[in-house]
Amino acid sequence: MSNFCTTIIAPSTPLQESALILLRGSGPFSGQFLQDAFCLKEFPKARHVYWGKYHSVEGEILDDCVFTYFKAPSSYTGEDSFEISCHGNPLIAFNIVADARERGCESAKPGEFTQRAFLNGKMDLSQAEAVQTLISAQSEEEITSSRRFLSGELKEMIKGWAASIYSLIADLEAGLDFSEEEIPEFHVEQQKKQLKQIIDQLSGLISHSRYLAGAHKYLTVSIVGAPNAGKSSLFNLLVGNSRSIVAPVAGTTRDFISEVITIKKHTFRLIDTAGLHNNSLDPIEVAGMERTLSCLEDSDFVLYLIDRSDFFPSRLPAIEKIDPNKTLVLFTKSDLPAVFNPELVLEGFKKMQISLKNENILEELSGSLINFLKENKILPPAGTLFLGLRQLDLLKHVQKTLNLLLDDFGTVSDEFHVEQLRLSVNLLEQFMGHYNNERTLDKIFSSFCIGK
Repeated sequence: MSNFCTTIIAPSTPLQESALILLRGSGPFSGQFLQDAFCLKEFPKARHVYWGKYHSVEGEILDDCVFTYFKAPSSYTGEDSFEISCHGNPLIAFNIVADARERGCESAKPGEFTQRAFLNGKMDLSQAEAVQTLISAQSEEEITSSRRFLSGELKEMIKGWAASIYSLIADLEAGLDFSEEEIPEFHVEQQKKQLKQIIDQLSGLISHSRYLAGAHKYLTVSIVGAPNAGKSSLFNLLVGNSRSIVAPVAGTTRDFISEVITIKKHTFRLIDTAGLHNNSLDPIEVAGMERTLSCLEDSDFVLYLIDRSDFFPSRLPAIEKIDPNKTLVLFTKSDLPAVFNPELVLEGFKKMQISLKNENILEELSGSLINFLKENKILPPAGTLFLGLRQLDLLKHVQKTLNLLLDDFGTVSDEFHVEQLRLSVNLLEQFMGHYNNERTLDKIFSSFCIGK
């Protein structure tokens, strides 16, 4: 955990050539640092944008910068803080940060700005974690989920459940002075109903959530099929350039090639693989096919290409390794006469006939692909919330505790009920960041990027 007596500084944008690089700082020395470095005649006014020349401690001008001072508590961290925009040369930014350290600032640790915001009460832990997930989001759904958390939606849910559990605890504790015979049956049923309502809401959140570690991994789509079926041509079409070599000679692709692409606001890792067939003695080609099979095992989804202008093979390579629910079969070269009827083969698979010469093929294929992924729940539905492993574990622990309590409700002592309910509240408070262990918080924020 950082020492709040210190002022920290770090780049908030990547250190690479660009129009601007943004540096941010936070801590009690912020205003004085700006006044000294920019040779201001008076202390900077809060939330005023200034232009000035940054002077090193030796008096050398390092750059012309735009800078702003933020007065506590009206800042991201809740502390006095500042932002400096310098020209987008990494060396200039490095020199400014080095000079700031000469003046007494310290380099910020990963996530330290957000950690200070959390510890200063500017946000709870679910909101702080949403900052990182928003930055690393790989899809529109993740961005939407992160913004919902950042706005405090999840915080209000958790607070509501905690308040309901506290109400139930108070009700149970009030009944401890009475014998079981004195407590009406309808009152016990009312308490069970209240507990079940909390469980149902909690279970609803969990069932509509996805684990973020899996979400942050791009969904992998492998293009698979026999040699010369049009795999590389399709790959280049989806990528948007001639990334993969295309030739009329079968077996041009000997290894897999991958690119990250975006289709209708969804991000995928697309893989062009070596052609599969059953009769090869070429050791290089065999090695390429083995890699194709490995890609198949690791893929979330498969585009299996079959040339409809060629004879349908008696045995399709690797078809037994492919899940129909995760495969879209594309019969290619539909602009040429068909040698077989695609409708009569591969029963149980979703099929589509395509020609890469069709000017609308990209839009048609993209729409079919996204619809198929949604229908088979490979893509998350609208409204999905993405939770980190820490968050999901805590909510599932609460769910399990309350379910066990509901099963035993009325058959064990109220003292036990109260004890289990307090455990559940404690878990919910940990979700919000009420940890007594500083190392736990340090571990959480260490996964953030520097400057955030």
